[in-house]
Amino acid sequence: DKKLLDFGKHLSFSQILPLGAEYFDRFFIPLLLGFNANAVYTFAILIPVQIHSFLKIFINLAQPKITEIGDKNLRKDLIRKVLQFELLILVIVFSYIFFAPYIFDLLYPGYKKGALLISQIFSLSLLYFPSNLFCLALIKKRSAKLIYMSNTGYALTSVFFLLVLVPTLGILGAVIAKIISRFCHAILQIYLFKSALTKYK
Repeated sequence: DKKLLDFGKHLSFSQILPLGAEYFDRFFIPLLLGFNANAVYTFAILIPVQIHSFLKIFINLAQPKITEIGDKNLRKDLIRKVLQFELLILVIVFSYIFFAPYIFDLLYPGYKKGALLISQIFSLSLLYFPSNLFCLALIKKRSAKLIYMSNTGYALTSVFFLLVLVPTLGILGAVIAKIISRFCHAILQIYLFKSALTKYK
């Protein structure tokens, strides 16, 4: 299926910009703030980033289930799954915020003073994660153009807010930039999902 192969290539290429944007902070912070600030930032985001990676398992599990949903019920069923997923994320995030002081005491006591609050704030960025289910619907529709728009939008907003907020707020600015860009991405994915439904009616 040549069309399917071409779509797979588009999916791969569409990941280049957001992947670069996701790691842009790892280069920008030491360049601008120094390696001591980067060390604090690294420990602050370490566990939330690992949680984020773990949550991707749920996206992989959800993909075949979303593929099986008929177009007639796609909107209703997907919104229900997103809300259910959001409840799980809320439990995870607030559990982490509560237990983070004990985790830092156990694993990173030397960084607790500088990184704990930053880490707790950064964990709020995980609340955007269920919106990725809307992107799976775009894959189901094979909407390469909308997927490019989604990923490019995230990459541009992520880099923009990092460039604006890190020089003014330091590592706290980097965390706020991540939160803002991820929630902007969530809004964009919802908008593009609605556009896809309208287009394919």
